[in-house]
Amino acid sequence: MYPNGDIYFNYLDLQGDYNSATVGMQNQNASDAITMGANNTDTLLSDNFSISIKQTPNWVEIGNESGNLSDGEGTTVSVTITAEDLGDGIYNSYLFVNTNAEDITIPIVLNVNDEPQIPGDINNDGSLNVQDLVILVNDYILVGQYDSIGDINEDGNLNVLDIIILVTFILG
Repeated sequence: MYPNGDIYFNYLDLQGDYNSATVGMQNQNASDAITMGANNTDTLLSDNFSISIKQTPNWVEIGNESGNLSDGEGTTVSVTITAEDLGDGIYNSYLFVNTNAEDITIPIVLNVNDEPQIPGDINNDGSLNVQDLVILVNDYILVGQYDSIGDINEDGNLNVLDIIILVTFILG
């Protein structure tokens, strides 16, 4: 355990039958717990294996950190990311969605800088290139998400017009 709240489970050399073991932690009266593996733990653990548990970073706020849904139900959870009180740099985190069907990991990357971003420079590397085009198409347009930095013609939509303008800028 570390002062910042991070916890690491480190396994060096596992011996014996641990396929029905439970790996996790709980508070003193067992009213709050997290389970990382149970009854099939041998598929999770191996020699020289580590499990890392980290606090939610202070620049990420999750509107609803837990809940239950029945089959076919859905809900909306707000995730707020803020650069307030952060210095220049790239901040990385993950949003984990745990389900009984499939766990999902969504990467979160926050790039903080004082420099204005070039319209179309979606990866914020300081230049317009094919990488920006790929991200615009794959990560925004095809999945129906919006980001103003990709809205080069500022019409409120990410579409083929933004792609054409970006290609024109890239080709000079």
